[in-house]
Amino acid sequence: SASLQNIVTNYIRHHGTDFSRFADFNAIQLNDTHPVIAIPELLRILIDEQQLDWDAAWQISCQVFAYTNHTIMAEALEKWDIGIFQFLFPRIMQIIEKIDGQFRREVRQRGLTENEIRTMSPLGDGKIHMAWLAIYGSHSVNGVAAMHTRILKEVTLKPFFQLWPNRFNSKTNGVTPRRWLKVCNPGLSALLTDLAGNADWLTDLSQLGKLKSLKDDDQVMQRLLEVKRDNKIRLARYL
Repeated sequence: SASLQNIVTNYIRHHGTDFSRFADFNAIQLNDTHPVIAIPELLRILIDEQQLDWDAAWQISCQVFAYTNHTIMAEALEKWDIGIFQFLFPRIMQIIEKIDGQFRREVRQRGLTENEIRTMSPLGDGKIHMAWLAIYGSHSVNGVAAMHTRILKEVTLKPFFQLWPNRFNSKTNGVTPRRWLKVCNPGLSALLTDLAGNADWLTDLSQLGKLKSLKDDDQVMQRLLEVKRDNKIRLARYL
């Protein structure tokens, strides 16, 4: 809530109270389902504090939020007891109920059965399904690898993908080789530089592709094993 209030305050300072361009200057990535309560909280700020009507606030909110699903494991698809929200966040609960009602009306018009609606709605079985809320309240839903995203589309989130296929996409998790290889594993980094003939791979990992031809070179593999052994010895001494 503090972050959202700061974002809104900063926007007003620079652009006034016309929120029609709010999404042009603000993007919020929901990192798994833990921060998804931000969706109804932004709606609360826009409606209760900035006096926007529901439709305008909902459109703005959907343009601002995007949702990243990191894993298909159940613990990443959080579900909260409705009673907790009713006790701690009564206004947020009212907004989630309105989102749920809107969702049900929208998908009913698209031909879903009552059983399908009950399974997919943000409110069901006495729980708030944060992942379903995140999908419905965002303009983008991404997995973190091609295979992962395919599983989301074909299995875990298949009903939602069938409703909004253009909303789903993949963003492969990456690493920075300068930190996670050169700094953390100087032995392997030095070996790669020697084999490649230069250190250009640090800023262009595709250049390591030329080393594939060395995968059956026993001498190179022995050097690699020595690097691994040296790292294990350093770790053992440190411990």
